[in-house]
Amino acid sequence: MKLLSLTWVNIKRLIKNPQILLMLLLVPSVMIVSIFSGNLSQKDSEKPALSIIDEDKSEKSRELISKLEESYEINFMNDKESAYEKIKDGSLADVFYIEKGFEEKIHKKENPKVKIVSASEDTGRFTAKNIIDDFVNGEINGNQANQVPEAKIEMDKKDNTMNFIVMILMMCYFMIISASVIGEDLIKLKKQNIIKRAITTANKDYEVLGGIFLAIFICQSLSTSLIFTAIYKFAGITLNILPQTILVILLCSLLSTAVVLAAVRWIKNVTMVSLTVVVYDLIAFIISMVNLNLSSLGEVTSVITILDKLSPFYWMRNILGSTDIILSIGMILLMSACFFTAGSFKLMDFVKDN
Repeated sequence: MKLLSLTWVNIKRLIKNPQILLMLLLVPSVMIVSIFSGNLSQKDSEKPALSIIDEDKSEKSRELISKLEESYEINFMNDKESAYEKIKDGSLADVFYIEKGFEEKIHKKENPKVKIVSASEDTGRFTAKNIIDDFVNGEINGNQANQVPEAKIEMDKKDNTMNFIVMILMMCYFMIISASVIGEDLIKLKKQNIIKRAITTANKDYEVLGGIFLAIFICQSLSTSLIFTAIYKFAGITLNILPQTILVILLCSLLSTAVVLAAVRWIKNVTMVSLTVVVYDLIAFIISMVNLNLSSLGEVTSVITILDKLSPFYWMRNILGSTDIILSIGMILLMSACFFTAGSFKLMDFVKDN
């Protein structure tokens, strides 16, 4: 009960600190908005863009495109392979593909094929799909309803979560950096003897330090998760790995809090604490990105892979990719525990040291 009470006291203290509030609210908002900037800017435009490859180039295909132009800004593409590559690298969300023979099948009252090639399970193109369905059904059915099956759009799915994973890892990178501001707050508490007075009032050392740890973790993880979910909903997109993303945010917050506590206990200097956290975060992130790029090129280096496994970003990447989730959670928890204890379970020296 004392631990919970101390946690609540620290939560109230943190949310009254303008500098901490800036770290908890503004920084996550900027990071997450930057991730979804493409979706948000598209939502603000009068007409969303729609990419189309028209291989039929017939009167009927042009009629269909004219219908789509009433709701979309049409972006015509000629090269199918180029469009697919843009989808793979994340620069294009999807493309509608009108196959050759579209008009011929309509004249024969057959079901023509219109494909949408996309990188995710749902790119929000319900209006376009309904327009295509209505147009095709109107052409092939005429006045004889149900003479042929209703036209359906084939979904040619491509597994392309890596671009999103990298963006989430970058968000975690900035989460750890932004947590360094907590170091200044902890050192100020030590200099003002607030932590020392807390111990002398029948509170155990692990309860005092644990209360601070839990308060920071709860504030950062809750604020980032809520902001992420709100912006994700506002952007109007569907992510296939949203639960894993929230889990990674929680684990990253746990780790960042532990890293800052460790830096404060080892260094006890505000500037050096921030510098240490930034350097650790930067090195870990660079190693993880280098190994990721080498793996995508098929040039895996054993030394880099081993170093990458010492980085929390390696295990976060596994969770986002739904690979060895339990093991990855365990490894991040272990890293957090190591930083929290700073190599020792004797926390009295840190709490009492001036």
